[in-house]
Amino acid sequence: MITPFDSWACPLDALPMKRVGNSLICPNHHTYDYTRAGYVHLLPVQLKKSHAPGDNKEMVQARRTFLNTGLYTPILNAVAQVTKTYIAQHPMNHRFVFIDAGCGEGYYTVGLIERLKMFVDKNISVLGFDISREAVMSASKRNKKFDWAVATNKKIPVIGSGADGLFSLFGFPVWSEFERVVQTGGFVAVADTGKNHLTELRRCVYERVIIKESATHPIPNGFTLLKEVPVCYQLSDMSLPVADALLKMTPHYYRMSADKYASFTANPPHTVTIDTVLRIYKRL
Repeated sequence: MITPFDSWACPLDALPMKRVGNSLICPNHHTYDYTRAGYVHLLPVQLKKSHAPGDNKEMVQARRTFLNTGLYTPILNAVAQVTKTYIAQHPMNHRFVFIDAGCGEGYYTVGLIERLKMFVDKNISVLGFDISREAVMSASKRNKKFDWAVATNKKIPVIGSGADGLFSLFGFPVWSEFERVVQTGGFVAVADTGKNHLTELRRCVYERVIIKESATHPIPNGFTLLKEVPVCYQLSDMSLPVADALLKMTPHYYRMSADKYASFTANPPHTVTIDTVLRIYKRL
């Protein structure tokens, strides 16, 4: 059963916030109203580095178009399996809190909870947030039962030490904040790309593609690495619209010349490599 998220922290003074009507209010009377779309904006101008940070509308739409094909289902399933294992290890009366930090347009957030329907007797609260307003607007359309917010990893608007699990999928981890909000024994799932990820697509953009060895990932303070789960496979026989959406949801598209894009649309790659790894960290 999905229950409302109630561990909000004011992004200005970090004090607990309560929902009053259609607003979140802290003891210092900082007030944040929910929009008609169902999300709350918790990214004050003081925390912004640009007028409209994060993915723009075109990138969000491209990501939604591509992810809706189900071609990233193996990645979603890997995240869901980790979460199922964690839930199964806890008593029936445990209330679970999960946070998707950098939720984008909500594909993983919503897809994950759909895969947890076997736990209908559990109370589960879900918060998805992203720095991109366009992404959160799109996410709120996927499922209005979840809590969605425009917010930043650098100052997560959550009271500390309450989350069971936090997901940072192809995002930008801020480990000091992750350590603050995840409870002892909880987990953080981080998805990263490998050296061969989207190689065929990158060859359509750049004159020379350098295949670098994957970067090392030191274990962050306050955590231990439980396991690494490689998720690697091939996409084949994609239609041009799907290949185009995949391209446009990446930064590579914005580095592409008009001539390169024309060549891509005339002859898109027939096969694209997906090379990712899911790392699971336990909060100490």
